[in-house]
Amino acid sequence: MLRVLIFLGIVLAGALGFAWLADRPGTVSIDWMGYQIEVTAMIAMMAVAALVVAVMLTWWILKAIIRSPQMMGGYFASRKRDRGYDALSNGLVAAGSGDAKAAARYSKQAKKLAPDAPLTQVLSATSADLAGDADAKRLAYRKMLDDPKTQLLGLRGLYLDAVSDDDEEAARHYADQAAALAPALAWAGEAQFEDQVQRGDWPAARSVLERNLQGRLVTKAQRNRLRAVLLTAEATDREAGEPEPARALALEAHKLAPDLVPAAAVAGRLLIRASKMTQASKVIEATWKQTPHPELAEVYLYVRPGDAVADRVKRARKLAQLCAHTAEGELTLARALMEAGHLDEARERLTAHIGEGATQRVCLLMAEIEEKDGGDTAAARGWMARALRAKRDAAWVADGYVSATWEPVSPLSGRVDAFEWKVPLERYTGHDPVAIPADAMNEDGQVMLPARLPGVELPSVAGAGVATVAAGLESETVDAEMLPSDANAPTDAKALEASSKEESADDTPEAPSAEETKPAAKDAEVAPAPEAKDAKDDAKEASQPAEEKPAQVIDVAPANDDTKTAEAPKPAANEAKPGKAGDDDYSGLPGGHAPDDPGEGADGEDTAYDGNPQRRFRLF
Repeated sequence: MLRVLIFLGIVLAGALGFAWLADRPGTVSIDWMGYQIEVTAMIAMMAVAALVVAVMLTWWILKAIIRSPQMMGGYFASRKRDRGYDALSNGLVAAGSGDAKAAARYSKQAKKLAPDAPLTQVLSATSADLAGDADAKRLAYRKMLDDPKTQLLGLRGLYLDAVSDDDEEAARHYADQAAALAPALAWAGEAQFEDQVQRGDWPAARSVLERNLQGRLVTKAQRNRLRAVLLTAEATDREAGEPEPARALALEAHKLAPDLVPAAAVAGRLLIRASKMTQASKVIEATWKQTPHPELAEVYLYVRPGDAVADRVKRARKLAQLCAHTAEGELTLARALMEAGHLDEARERLTAHIGEGATQRVCLLMAEIEEKDGGDTAAARGWMARALRAKRDAAWVADGYVSATWEPVSPLSGRVDAFEWKVPLERYTGHDPVAIPADAMNEDGQVMLPARLPGVELPSVAGAGVATVAAGLESETVDAEMLPSDANAPTDAKALEASSKEESADDTPEAPSAEETKPAAKDAEVAPAPEAKDAKDDAKEASQPAEEKPAQVIDVAPANDDTKTAEAPKPAANEAKPGKAGDDDYSGLPGGHAPDDPGEGADGEDTAYDGNPQRRFRLF
C-alpha cells in the first residue's frame, strides 16, 4: 500500500510540473558552432528526458554485453546447484524410508552436483550406514570435521560408531572434543558423565555433573539426587580404609537426599565407629520416617555394640512407633522380641501379616518363633514349607536385575540411581503354573500335595516330597511338572527313603525263578518262553515283511541286583485274558490288552535271554 501511495505521489508531482510549465510558456535558445536553435521550454524538457533515457538504455546494453559470460556461468551454476539440492532432498527421503540403493544413487549425484553442501556428507554417511559400509561411513564423518557447520555432527557420528564398536577410548575422545566445542551439548555432557561413572571415578563424575548443571543439562533437583548417589558410592568404597573422609561424604549425601537409604546406612555405621551414637540415631530416624528399610533397622538396633536384648527391643519399639502400622516396623519389632524371648508378643505382632499376603520373611520369622517355642519342629517345618510358595519380599531391583545389595549404577543399562527397593517381577516359565493349596499339612506336620488337580495331568513321581517341589519354586505358584503324585509324600530324606523301600517291598512282586515260570505260565494259559533262540529262527523272523512283524518290544534291563524290576504278575486263571471280553474289555485297544499290561513278546515269550526276568512293554 505504501508503494502505491509513493507511485501516485510521483505521478502527481510530474503532472503538476508539466502543468506549471504549460502555464508559463517560453523559449529556449541554443547557439552552438554557428547554429542557433530555438524551441519552447516544454519541448526542451522533453528532449532532455529522452536523452537521459537513451543514455541509460545504451549503458544497460553495453553492460549486458560485457557481463554475458559471467551471467551464462551463473545460470548454469544455479541450475547445477538446484539439481544438487534436489538430489540431496530425494536422497534424505530415500534414506529415511530405508531405501539403501536409492540413497546411494542420490548420494553420488549430490557429491557430483553439490560437493560443498554440508548435507552432502550427511547423506553419504547415512547411505553408507544403510549399506553396511562401516569404512565409508567413518570417512564421511571425518570429512564433516573439516567444516565448522558439520563438525559437531561428525563428532557425534564418530562417537556413536565408537560406542557400537566398544571402543571406550575413542568414544571418550570424541565426547571430550564435542564438550569442549559446545559445553551445553546434551549428548556430550551425558557421555562424559556416564564414562566417569562406569570407570568408578566419582570425583570426576561430580565435576562433570556440576558442568552439566551450569549448562542447564540437568535441573538442580536432579543434580542433588545424582550427587548424593555419587557421594554414597564413594563413601561405600572408602568406608573400610578411610572412615573419616567417608563419613563426611555420607553425611553430605544424606543432607542432599534424606530418603536415600544407602547414604543413611553408611553414615550411621561410620558415626557409630566414631562413637557418635546420638547423631547416628538421628540420621537413621530421619530416613526411616520416609523409607522404612531392614538395613536401617539393623544399624539402628545395634547402634551400641554390646547392649542387652532389652535395649534393642526398646529401640525397635521406637522404630515401630515412627512408622506405625507398617509391615517393616512390625517385622523389626517382632524379630527383636523373638531374640529377647518374648515369643507370644512377637507372634502377636505378626498376626496381621500371616494371612493370604504373607511374605517369605514373615513365614521364615514365624518358623523361627515356632522352633524356639518348645522346639515345635512340625509347626516350624510347616512355616518353612509355606515360605516356599509365599510372596517375595522387596529387594534392590534395577532394569529387572535383582541385587542383594544397593549399587549406584545398573549393571545392565549403566544408568545411575537405577536401583529401587521394590518387589521383583516373577519370571515367566513358559506354561501356566498350578497353585498349591494352603491346607497341605497333615496332623504329623508333613506337607501333603494333591495327586491330581482339576484339569491338570501330573506325572507319576511317587515318593517325591517337599524337597522335590522346593527345588523349582520361585514364587507362590508351582509348575505342574514339579508336583508329586503321592498325596501323602514324606517331607524329610529319611522318611522319603523308608517310604520308597516300603513301596518297593509291598507293591513289587518277587521275580519268579526259571523253574516256576512254566507252571505259572500254564495256569495263566500263557505259553512258556523258550530258553534260547537259534540263529536260524532269528534270521527267519528278521526276514518277515514290515507289516507282518509283531509289535516292537522294549526290554528294560535291571540296573543292578538291588534295584531289579520284577516281571509283571501273570493274570489269574479266572480273570479275563488280554484281548478277550471280560470285566474290563480291552479288545478295542491295539494289541488287545490293557495299557499297563506288558503283553506277550514276539514269540509269546515273557522272559528274556539268560533266564533273567524283565519287564517288557509294548509300544502302541
